[in-house]
Amino acid sequence: MRVRKKLFSLNEIRKLHYKGQRANKLYNWYIDDWYGSPYSALKSRFFIETSSIIVFILQNSKITPNFLSLTYAFLGAIGGIFLASNNKDLILTSLILFFAKNIFDWADGFYARITKRVTALGALLDNWGAEVGTYSFLGGFGIYLYHKNEEVYFIALTIIIILIKSLDLRKFAYENMTYRGNRKKNNNKNKYQL
Repeated sequence: MRVRKKLFSLNEIRKLHYKGQRANKLYNWYIDDWYGSPYSALKSRFFIETSSIIVFILQNSKITPNFLSLTYAFLGAIGGIFLASNNKDLILTSLILFFAKNIFDWADGFYARITKRVTALGALLDNWGAEVGTYSFLGGFGIYLYHKNEEVYFIALTIIIILIKSLDLRKFAYENMTYRGNRKKNNNKNKYQL
C-alpha cells in the first residue's frame, strides 16, 4: 500500500517559504527592508509568492526539484539566444526571461525541502543554472552590442570577459573545496552505516 504524502495548503507553503528565507543569512537582510532596499524587498516577495504557487501545484507530482533547476538553466540559455537575436521582440522576451527564470531558482530548493528530495546533485544543478544564465547573458549582450554598433571589438571583448570569468581561480578553489568536503562527509557517513 502506498503511503500518501502530506499535502500543504498554499498558505502553509507561503508561510514556510517566508520563514525559510528570513532564516537564511544570505537573504534575510532585504526581504523586509522596504526603506533601505525597496526594489529587493519587492523582488524577493514576488519570487517567494510565485515560487510558492509553483511548489503548491507540483507538490504531489512526479516532477522533480532537479527538473526545476534544469528549467532555470534552460531559460537562461534561451534568454541569451534571444538577446543575441537582433530582433526587438525577442530581445524584450529575453529580458523578461532573465528576470522570470529566477522564479524557478527560488522554487527548486524549497520544493526539494518540502518533498524531502534534497540531493547534492540538486545543489550542483542550482549553481550550474546560475552559471549558464550568467554566461548566456554575457554572450547575448556582447552579440547584441555587436549588432547595435557593428564593431567587431564587442565580440572580442565578450570572448575575453567570458574567458576571464571562466578562469576565476577563487571560484574554482571554492568549488573544489566544496566538492572535497561533500565527498569526505559522504565517505564518513558510509563508514558508519551497517
